[in-house]
Amino acid sequence: MTTVRSGASKIKIGDAAVVAHLDQISSGAASSFIARAKKELEGIKTSAMQRWPRRTGKSANSFVVGSHVTPSEIKVQLTNTSGYAFYVRWSVRSKEGIDAQIERAAARGLTGATQATLRAREQRRLWRWHGKGAPTDKLAGKSAWITLIRRPAKTALKALIPELQADLIKIAGR
Repeated sequence: MTTVRSGASKIKIGDAAVVAHLDQISSGAASSFIARAKKELEGIKTSAMQRWPRRTGKSANSFVVGSHVTPSEIKVQLTNTSGYAFYVRWSVRSKEGIDAQIERAAARGLTGATQATLRAREQRRLWRWHGKGAPTDKLAGKSAWITLIRRPAKTALKALIPELQADLIKIAGR
């Protein structure tokens, strides 16, 4: 919603109405921009949700793609409503390293039952501190937000810029 004020009067205008008006004066450039940007961000969102490090799943399921129109800009953004997604990191330990440590602990047992008990105890202990580990050594300790959201978004923006420039040229009437 956009609020327009003049003196004591004010009118609230919905984003859809503003975009429709912009489309009339820009040959559909506003809707075209929003559709292309949302498509790119939906792809990034889907990829990030599949690879997001999970403990509870709350931050992985809190991604939202939305658009908003202000008097000076049209925003299309990918946000995470959990409030802490920027701070999520993969474990500093890799999955293979954690699994190997669990097996080394189990090998200390002399019988199958003792080995199973030691394996379960070490697994609980390590998973409590490190989760199930980073999927690769390259991702160990890295920020999930930067790796899965920010970098792909910058790449997508570089691909969108020529298309957006073409829309602006179309609006300018050249």
